[in-house]
Amino acid sequence: MKVLFLNLPNKDRIVRRFCGSYNSPSFLFPPQELLSCASAIKVWSKADVSVIDAIAEEKSLISVIDIIKDKRPDMVVSMTGVECFDSDVNAIISIKNQMPGIKMVAFGYYPSIFHQEVLDNTNIDYIIKGEPEVCLSSLVKAIEDGKDQDAIPGLIRRGSKTSIPPERIGDLDKLPFPDPSLLLTNNYKEMLIQGSIALIQSSRGCPFACNYCVTSYGRKVVMRSPENIVSEIEFLIGKGFRTFRFNDDTLILNKARVEKMCELIIQKKLKIRWTCLSRIDTLDQDLLTLMKGAGCKRIYIGVESFSQKILDYYQKGYKSADILQRIELVRRAGIQSSGFMIIGAPVEAADDLAKNKEGLRRSKLDFVIISKLTPYPGTPLFEKLKDKMEFKLFPYRNFFKDLSYEKNMLMVEKELYRAFYWRFTMVTSLLKILAEDPGDFFKTGMLFLKFLITNEQDKKHPNFI
Repeated sequence: MKVLFLNLPNKDRIVRRFCGSYNSPSFLFPPQELLSCASAIKVWSKADVSVIDAIAEEKSLISVIDIIKDKRPDMVVSMTGVECFDSDVNAIISIKNQMPGIKMVAFGYYPSIFHQEVLDNTNIDYIIKGEPEVCLSSLVKAIEDGKDQDAIPGLIRRGSKTSIPPERIGDLDKLPFPDPSLLLTNNYKEMLIQGSIALIQSSRGCPFACNYCVTSYGRKVVMRSPENIVSEIEFLIGKGFRTFRFNDDTLILNKARVEKMCELIIQKKLKIRWTCLSRIDTLDQDLLTLMKGAGCKRIYIGVESFSQKILDYYQKGYKSADILQRIELVRRAGIQSSGFMIIGAPVEAADDLAKNKEGLRRSKLDFVIISKLTPYPGTPLFEKLKDKMEFKLFPYRNFFKDLSYEKNMLMVEKELYRAFYWRFTMVTSLLKILAEDPGDFFKTGMLFLKFLITNEQDKKHPNFI
């Protein structure tokens, strides 16, 4: 069977993950979930697979349709994003209309939780709920062997009245490594980090109770072994990569596992650089020093707020008093830190904004990323606020009914960015980054300055880093 994996086209540079999507003019990640799925199907099902990344290859929908007509696959598999859901499903519908004989398969967060609504409003043939690799492999085999498709866990088939709940993959070490040679380009980069980037997912799931968060496949955590992770790093080095992003929701869930991974990298003398995501309360000096020795360049930290009231509202489970101290530990280890902040909680007041300003001014963060709160269906916070939300899947919309919210939050966002970046202490740090990567620095800097100085209130601005 010929299976084509398509990272769907979009007028913007979009990075899609199962749990979200980003407008990313200054950075670009490979379509990791699609790549993992394609590699698994190639090994397990012996399918003839190909991958089109219409974002990285800058392909329009028309040119993608022409390529598909030329390749004549039996099946096209795509993952839909979140904020780009409208565009994604419309592209799938157009492809199916042009080539009705091709089986269209979709997975992603919204298809997983709204599978029947997606089938009712599109011409998609199959929905995969949750992790796609095992389910899709089983589907390919069932089609080839003429066996019952309704017995496949996690598969929703058009026209079927039955489905079996999805099953989590219990041993991620058994997954084939996502093979970047399936992609036609290595045009992937992390902002202000030198070198083409490859992604590594060393675990799936997140156990923490943050009420706003869409996790990668749920709260249950399944981890790969340190040995398996380092084997993938060596595999990717063999493909020409030296720069990596750990794509886990939180890398440091099991300290001993990360320590072992770092020790193996150092023992094997693998000269690499990498970044990861972490919670503030998982960081300690000994581990950070070891991570630095193993090549850790930057940690993205979920700060969210310097107000304890807001942290409690989001059910973060840590103390605001610890934040500055933990960020200082990262600086001492010689690792860059980038903090995520969320603004716009309904309980947020002027004193919370003041605490965020003060916290940002005092922090040793190298970067900060500020986002307005958007509750998503399937999260506890959405259930709590759904009467305040305007949500519809077709056509897609998800925003607060209070129309002044967007305008006010944009003003707060700019205010906090200025509080952080308009400081003399940032000059030295930014000059060092300029010396390392002047091209990216100027490109991002111009976008950022334009955002800060213009009065546009309604346009969605890009994710800068």
